[in-house]
Amino acid sequence: MAEYFLGRRDIASFTIELDRGNAVLQCDVAEYWSPIIHDSSKCGAELTYELSKKTGVKESEKVAFEDSLEASIGLKSIAQIKAIAKQNLTTEVHWESVQEEKRKVVFPSPECGKYTALQYQKLRDYHFTFQEKKWFHKNSWQSYFTEHTKFYHDDSKTIDPDPNCNCKPKEPSDFDGLLHVDFGDTSMIAPFRKSSTGIEIELSGKKANIEATGDSSFIVNIPIEYVPDSLKFLGDMKEESYEATATPYSEPVITHELAHSYEVEAVEMTIQPLSSSEGKMEVES
Repeated sequence: MAEYFLGRRDIASFTIELDRGNAVLQCDVAEYWSPIIHDSSKCGAELTYELSKKTGVKESEKVAFEDSLEASIGLKSIAQIKAIAKQNLTTEVHWESVQEEKRKVVFPSPECGKYTALQYQKLRDYHFTFQEKKWFHKNSWQSYFTEHTKFYHDDSKTIDPDPNCNCKPKEPSDFDGLLHVDFGDTSMIAPFRKSSTGIEIELSGKKANIEATGDSSFIVNIPIEYVPDSLKFLGDMKEESYEATATPYSEPVITHELAHSYEVEAVEMTIQPLSSSEGKMEVES
């Protein structure tokens, strides 16, 4: 899951015996979200950004680790270590050399507001400590590398109105909470307001009604047009719709400006949440 969090999390620590038990390799793993874009546009202007998508490990870091193992115990492949890491992390690991893909993405801003593009990628740090089990001479060393995972998060926000645009004053529209919408490999933050029939959620500049309270998690099927173009590219999202888990989300600090920051034109669509693994989406005509 592409659960977004602040700071750094230690997620695993395991030991591998090598060279028929004559050496040991300790591995400590931590994850964090690293920004890949933090930029903004306002007052109707468009922000064009060349977004970069990377997956894997830097070749220099990988080679340094492999060379250390080969020099110490003659191990020429890290496939065994990768398999054990995957087992301990219970997720896919990408230790291939970094593959990079770029694409230009346009981020529009409201005519009288400001749009801040915030895109993050989850990085995974591996700290290896090697030691031989010998009485008189113990060869030991440390090595590190960072994996660029396939997990991405869109934390972008819109402020409308923005007083710097010098537009005719209008009443800002408040919202009642935030949802963390998790598609699996990608996720995004979406504001919502409570209504008489459930909640009104805003996704990629569009509004939709959902029969939910916003107070607990629910599963919903979301059409691809409600996913931002940047997230489609980063997550290689090409299907017509995606099932997502929506969970109430609370940021550490929500300022007064942010609390009045979401107002877009409504569209005539109702998304029906899935109360279990089964459900359907209805689009009003």
